[in-house]
Amino acid sequence: MTNPSSVSPINAPEPALQENLRGQSDTADQKAYEPDDGPLTPAQIAALQAVADKDLPKGAVLHRSCLFP
Repeated sequence: MTNPSSVSPINAPEPALQENLRGQSDTADQKAYEPDDGPLTPAQIAALQAVADKDLPKGAVLHRSCLFP
């Protein structure tokens, strides 16, 4: 039976450790997500505001709270 600590990258011979680290640097350069489409256009902002205006409450503020007075 193989000793698990002898297979660990920490206990690996130096050339094997260097190869392991090189392999990890390739994945570090990959992006975690795809880039978005950039900032919203003025037309998109106007469309969002039109939809939001229908759903937002109207009238006076009934209760206001402040985290840092």
